[in-house]
Amino acid sequence: MAFGIKWAYHGSRQIFIIERLKAKQTESELKLLKSQINPHFLFNTLNNIYSTNLDDHEKANDIILELADLLRYQLESGKKQLAPLQDEIVSLGNYIELEKIRVRDCAVTVTQTGDFSGAEVLPLLLLPFVENAFKYGTGIEKGEIDILFEISESNLFHFRCRNKIVQKSGRVHSGGIGLQNVQKRLALIYADKHDLELTDSNGYYTADLKLQL
Repeated sequence: MAFGIKWAYHGSRQIFIIERLKAKQTESELKLLKSQINPHFLFNTLNNIYSTNLDDHEKANDIILELADLLRYQLESGKKQLAPLQDEIVSLGNYIELEKIRVRDCAVTVTQTGDFSGAEVLPLLLLPFVENAFKYGTGIEKGEIDILFEISESNLFHFRCRNKIVQKSGRVHSGGIGLQNVQKRLALIYADKHDLELTDSNGYYTADLKLQL
């Protein structure tokens, strides 16, 4: 009996240790993915400022101010496990305005439906989708970007970002670094609570995410 109790205790302790190691690994992986998001976003935005500054110094200054606000939000949200969904939407709105300063010929439509108060989500989860839309949906011809934020009473969040493909590149299909990081973060935190579809059809690229919060 003593041997059985000792064996059971040892087994339970081993399971506990393994679960703690898995949790620490998940936390480490998540921190790594979050650290990869900020430099990726910053690199693209600095390129935007540089190219805009060549033609319009005042517009470049406006972009710098918008960037400062976004970086401030990133620094604050980076300290949290979850962020209010409404704050994320506001931050994305600021990013869209920043891009509209740079891009002259792009029709952007944003639709928001439902009560987002009290809902929380991983910080900066949606930014790469919108960033990707501007990256490949603007440039050599008139762009079209359509963004939907929708939440149900059961806290089922639906996000859709659809853009006309203007810039041709194989990276649109692969999703690039930003979208790959999103997929990894979703797998780590929302393993069985999300459905993400990335489609490229009829000249349009669509990211469609359903997330149970």
